[in-house]
Amino acid sequence: MNKDFYWWSAIVITIIILLSIIIIDGVNQTKLITDCASGRIRPFVKEFFYWEGLQELGKKGLFQPRCL
Repeated sequence: MNKDFYWWSAIVITIIILLSIIIIDGVNQTKLITDCASGRIRPFVKEFFYWEGLQELGKKGLFQPRCL
């Protein structure tokens, strides 16, 4: 085999690896966004309706999802 075949093989393999990394990252980002959206949709508890309750939720980290 000649030298050009090895260079083109290396280029094709590199492109395939980069595309697979981009696809896997895209799937992970989509899952993160979906999980964050589902975390925002939740029932209101009584703490949402008065100031001290909002402060309690803020201290506990429950006022909004951590991904926001």
